[in-house]
Amino acid sequence: MRIRKEVGVFPLFTIATGALGYAMRYQLLSMKDDKGLLPSNHFTGNMTLILLAVTVLVCFLAVRNAPRVDSYKKLFPSSLIAAIGGMVGALGLGVSAFAVKGVGVLAYGLPIFGVLSTVSLVYAAWCRFAGKKASGLPYAVVVVFFMLRVVAWCRVWGTEPQLHIFFFDLLASLFLLMAAYYRAEMPASTKHYKHYAFCSQMALFCCILCLTGGEWMFYLSAGIWMATDFCALPAYKGLYE
Repeated sequence: MRIRKEVGVFPLFTIATGALGYAMRYQLLSMKDDKGLLPSNHFTGNMTLILLAVTVLVCFLAVRNAPRVDSYKKLFPSSLIAAIGGMVGALGLGVSAFAVKGVGVLAYGLPIFGVLSTVSLVYAAWCRFAGKKASGLPYAVVVVFFMLRVVAWCRVWGTEPQLHIFFFDLLASLFLLMAAYYRAEMPASTKHYKHYAFCSQMALFCCILCLTGGEWMFYLSAGIWMATDFCALPAYKGLYE
């Protein structure tokens, strides 16, 4: 079967690989020693990296071979599922805005843009339910919030003794940032639709693996947003078959 016919399995493929990665990562994190260090070159840790590479390759090939779709309404039709997913994502963004104590401008920027992102995503979700094309501004606000959040969390991650402890958290944050960036572009131009599809799927995969950490509520809500926004697309319903 040609890969373009397999694009319809999204996001089920990503959820399946993410669930497998979650199980392996949960086992790996349970092996921390008294100093909080993970075993080096452990089989489970290496397998999560291999699973990441496989997911990247499959998503890249599937999206790359998908045909062009220029109509915004065909890509993002009215959808109750996507609207609910957007609402859940909005809740997670709002709660996480107060989870990290920023320094300087971050101390004010994170809560402010977290609240603005919540309002923006709720509005975008309503537009999606009503079948209206929202401007890219609501998603642009989310982009700014994700940028501030990455900077704030990097200060926290920098205190960790090993890269693997926060590696997937960093990847999830960056893929969410890129997915929000390309989503903000969609109302004006669908030129980079495939970029959005790829980044949203990789964000979903990494978010599932990050459910093992303390910020599980944020990653769960963000993952649901990524899954439902793509799940309701015609691509998932067989448009590319």
